[in-house]
Amino acid sequence: MFNLIMRHFDWGNGRETMPVSRFFEYTDEHIAGQFRQDGNLLLDRLAALPCLFMPEGFQDGVGYVGQVNRARVAGNEVLFEFSLDGEVPPLQNSMIYANRMALDMRHDFEFSRNHWAVKDVDLFRFLLRNVRPRRQHPTVFQVPEHEDIEPTLASAMMPFDAGFNAVYDSIRQAADKVGLRCRQADDIWENAAIIQDVAALIDRSRVVVCDCTRRNPNVFYEVGIAHTLGREVILITQNEHDIPFDLRHLRYIRYLNNTEGRSAMTEALQARMQTLVFGTSDFAANGKPPPVQKSRISANPLTPYRPIGYVCRKISPELSGKIAATRVWRVDMQKTWAPCWRPIGSEASVV
Repeated sequence: MFNLIMRHFDWGNGRETMPVSRFFEYTDEHIAGQFRQDGNLLLDRLAALPCLFMPEGFQDGVGYVGQVNRARVAGNEVLFEFSLDGEVPPLQNSMIYANRMALDMRHDFEFSRNHWAVKDVDLFRFLLRNVRPRRQHPTVFQVPEHEDIEPTLASAMMPFDAGFNAVYDSIRQAADKVGLRCRQADDIWENAAIIQDVAALIDRSRVVVCDCTRRNPNVFYEVGIAHTLGREVILITQNEHDIPFDLRHLRYIRYLNNTEGRSAMTEALQARMQTLVFGTSDFAANGKPPPVQKSRISANPLTPYRPIGYVCRKISPELSGKIAATRVWRVDMQKTWAPCWRPIGSEASVV
């Protein structure tokens, strides 16, 4: 339910009045009865409901959602204090009128008379459906309603050209060193249309590497998809002038397409991926994980323990392969360190 309070408002004042005689106009009697007792208004019960405050009229007026904070009867008037919900945008009277049946405002004259009504409608569900509707979905390709990012998946968007094979290998090396597996769209054939495979790969990726070299229009399109989907994008290029004007405010990695240049790019990519995945590039910088506290490592070589910082946690073996983006290190049977991922939903107990 919600209160519909229709009258001219001084929005900056936060105080208004309503004649007692105007209460429960255009309100079903069985609902009005819930807010009366022995002929008196149950103002505290009314104040517990959300409110739609709006001026009279069908077109130009502007209403707001809010709350009655205090109310009392003074003679033939109800004096009330109100506040507006800043998280809900203003509502045009024309929009409210167009949706009047959904708000149980069945009579046109209801828009032309000061009154306080109670409507048996879920106001916030109405707002969710009508004020902030879902964004229109693309039609060229499909994305699921709920995203499903694979925490160890990286993807590379680059020109389909044999001259970039060695570049792709370098990107994969960087991904491997931080526990990611890198894929290209041509590694996949899941849909009849290649753009659907491209979009699906980007949508599932934790990190997307985009090579802007040669100003390839396909790559630019894929950058746009990745940014729109909110993915972490790393731009690389052989020529800084190939970065589009609209993206030049973003950092990028410039590389030379030779053995030494690709090696430097791999190191730079590894550092950036490390930061995106683990929140730090320390490991990429010095090649060493945090110090080992051997006293915290199980003496049983068959029991896998994964230290997190200075604390080891026991991980169930059947959860292997299920991963989450958390900085974790594994101690193998030789008690050497290797980067890994903590299993999702694991029952971890501190040793």
